[in-house]
Amino acid sequence: MNQPFDLQIILRKELEELIMKNLETLVELVNDRSNCKNQNISNLGYFCVPFRPQTGPFSEKVIKIYRHINDNKVLEKLVQNHSEYIRKLQEKGINVPETEIHIINLEKRQVPVIVQEAIDPKNLMRDQIINSKLNQTIYLLEIAAKVIANFWNNLGPEDGRVGFHPSIRNFAIEDDKAIFFDSFPPLINYSHKEIGALLTAFSENTLIRIFGPLLQPKISM
Repeated sequence: MNQPFDLQIILRKELEELIMKNLETLVELVNDRSNCKNQNISNLGYFCVPFRPQTGPFSEKVIKIYRHINDNKVLEKLVQNHSEYIRKLQEKGINVPETEIHIINLEKRQVPVIVQEAIDPKNLMRDQIINSKLNQTIYLLEIAAKVIANFWNNLGPEDGRVGFHPSIRNFAIEDDKAIFFDSFPPLINYSHKEIGALLTAFSENTLIRIFGPLLQPKISM
């Protein structure tokens, strides 16, 4: 009678150990990116340069490391809103890769790290458009436009404050279907002012971080 229950305990323990081991590997990746040399997948990021490890449990993932913020309340809200934002996008019909956010303790700094299922670079919408003729470009834009329109049509007052940043840099097109992979900052449950503060705090641009507080109304437009 107790065997199934015991098996559940064993499986749960093994799963917890696997998760902890993967998190330890993630911390190592954040500390030392030598394993990921020359694996940057984009140099266009406003917040960071995403990369894909060559080996290990994250070799099929894209890692996005953001600037540290030593404000636990901000980080707690960030994690909560990020998870809710992914759920909301999927609920409204947006195809989003498997995406998780973690807060890594790095030399007494709290660093947000997003781990996302990797997308084949050949499917990135921006690159496809650059290399396509006019008819194919229009076709790709129509696919994305339908997704954008459906999202806003499916959104109602009961959903609260939700945003969407559907630029061609944030889409991939695979098998005639759009994949949206931009989840940072999570555009949900934040005021206009709070979004401006996040854009400023996490920017890789030093000038934006210095002068951002003076320009937040424009930055978050």
